[in-house]
Amino acid sequence: MIIKYDKNNNPVRVAEVKVNMNAKWRKEMEIEFTKKYGAWWVFTGVPQRHKRKKHWIEQFRKKGV
Repeated sequence: MIIKYDKNNNPVRVAEVKVNMNAKWRKEMEIEFTKKYGAWWVFTGVPQRHKRKKHWIEQFRKKGV
């Protein structure tokens, strides 16, 4: 991670990620991590959104993310 500063000398963090993290990448990582670590998502604290009813606010969420 590179830390740059704006005109007011406030730190601005810029991540050097050379991977396009889109839906295809997420699916590939899910398959790879499942093979490597098993049920890794159970311990991450991230809820599984595909198994529950969507809330009203999620209608405004960007598709594919």
